[in-house]
Amino acid sequence: MSTTKTRRGRPKGTGIDDRVPLIQIAALIAADPELKPTTAIRRIGVTEPSVIRRLRDKFKVFLAQQNAELNIANSQTAAAPAVAERTDARLAHDKPTQKQDSEKQSLSATGSKKKPALRKSIRFTSKTKPQMGLEIRA
Repeated sequence: MSTTKTRRGRPKGTGIDDRVPLIQIAALIAADPELKPTTAIRRIGVTEPSVIRRLRDKFKVFLAQQNAELNIANSQTAAAPAVAERTDARLAHDKPTQKQDSEKQSLSATGSKKKPALRKSIRFTSKTKPQMGLEIRA
């Protein structure tokens, strides 16, 4: 008598390696974020409904794995360099630059106050490389 229980329903997984199509789907979605996974699968040339379903389900798992890997990589980066970068930036910010010195002199000479120019900048300081060749640049 066997001690293993037989499972009901369809067996899990087909063993088919779909890594290349999954990367293609991810690249299409990265290029057009409004694109849905099923539409991206159709754009890479898959027309069979069962294959579309399989790839869609595998893509959800693939995406979760990629996000988990990125989170792990980001958490493993040392917090100390980030703190050091911030303190260096604060120290550099506290020191007056030549431009600030010249502005102070021009203000004292003219007596009028200039409005500071608003500057928006986004900087990504992640030391890990993006997965799948996808890059975010600001």
